[in-house]
Amino acid sequence: MSDSSAYICNKCNSKYEGKPWITIQFPENTFKACSYLCYNHCRKHVLPKEHFDLIVNKEDFNHPRPITHKPDNSYDFKLLTETEINQLSNDDYRRYKEEFQDHHLLRPNQWEIYNDHLSDQARLRDLESDDYSDDDMINDDY
Repeated sequence: MSDSSAYICNKCNSKYEGKPWITIQFPENTFKACSYLCYNHCRKHVLPKEHFDLIVNKEDFNHPRPITHKPDNSYDFKLLTETEINQLSNDDYRRYKEEFQDHHLLRPNQWEIYNDHLSDQARLRDLESDDYSDDDMINDDY
């Protein structure tokens, strides 16, 4: 079968019909990939770093990568203290919880910061409470 629209993916070596996901024309050969995954593997291990100008089918995408959502960093979520949270109305508290979840969903590496914040709040509560004695501070492992 001599169909001009058939090609073999340079990564997975599978034969496909139709247009490749990406075609890159080098002076000595033509690189074709069936998917972003095959392209990405070759981009990291086979293809030269600067090859965007060599892409034949640039009309198919602005950049040879999937478009991902980038969070808007202009908004900085403020963690509230327990006292501040207790002073919120029910609606404000619901909104705070939603914003908290959205904030941490987009920034999972900040859970450590949040946990440190909670630990600091717990230490402050302990220091402010009458139940916290000087003996507890003397026997503290810190």
